[in-house]
Amino acid sequence: MGKEKKNLIFRPGQSILYVEDELELSSSVRVYFSLYGVHVVQADASAIAIQKTLNEKFDLMLFDIHLKKSTGDNVIKKIRNNKNNQNCDVPIVVISSHIDGPLIIKLKGFIQGAIVKPFLVDELLEKLSKFLKLE
Repeated sequence: MGKEKKNLIFRPGQSILYVEDELELSSSVRVYFSLYGVHVVQADASAIAIQKTLNEKFDLMLFDIHLKKSTGDNVIKKIRNNKNNQNCDVPIVVISSHIDGPLIIKLKGFIQGAIVKPFLVDELLEKLSKFLKLE
């Protein structure tokens, strides 16, 4: 017998910012979440991510650590430390294959969770459901 999946139904209109430079991965996550009525906005670089947080309010933000021209941890800290940024208090989850103890310590107080790549999309959905509003 396998583990029974939860039937997750998210409140419509929620949005996630996914900062990931592997566009195939972020596109797959975007499509999968759209099946549940959750809009995913993609950003593949730090400057784009910061600009998007200034222009749109999100319910959750997901960050890879290794990005073009910067690192996710630096972007996370810039967003958190800018109290004029409408997303400075939005939950952030790091999704990366480069998660270790020192990184978690460095980001303590800045993030609400971490998920190691590779992951199954069903598992990602399950883990992120605690940050999104359910119907």
